[in-house]
Amino acid sequence: MKQNLRAQHILIDETCDLCGDHQETLLHSLWLCDHAQIVWKSDPGFAPLYQKQYRKFEDLVEELMHRDSTYQVALSSTIGWCLWQCRNRLKENPLTWQLHELGNRAKELVLEYLDVKK
Repeated sequence: MKQNLRAQHILIDETCDLCGDHQETLLHSLWLCDHAQIVWKSDPGFAPLYQKQYRKFEDLVEELMHRDSTYQVALSSTIGWCLWQCRNRLKENPLTWQLHELGNRAKELVLEYLDVKK
């Protein structure tokens, strides 16, 4: 994360590479960025979480882990991983997954996992 590099006194542009509007923090990158919200809002189960304001990404994760649904916990973890992979690949080469596809890809991965786990 750019925020961590900056904390180690490495001078870089802290602006989010996807939106170009905000400081790239973990919370911004995986939750608040307009590009991340496209993915999260593809599943209505996450809508109530947008009514709350989280100060840290850890607070959001804690809330996600206390959800009653194993599916929702697995989906939120998978969406976070997919977004992280997307951001990392953006710097290296063209995206293999488009942002509007990430929600469905994450659901497929979770369903496959839950099916194998049975």
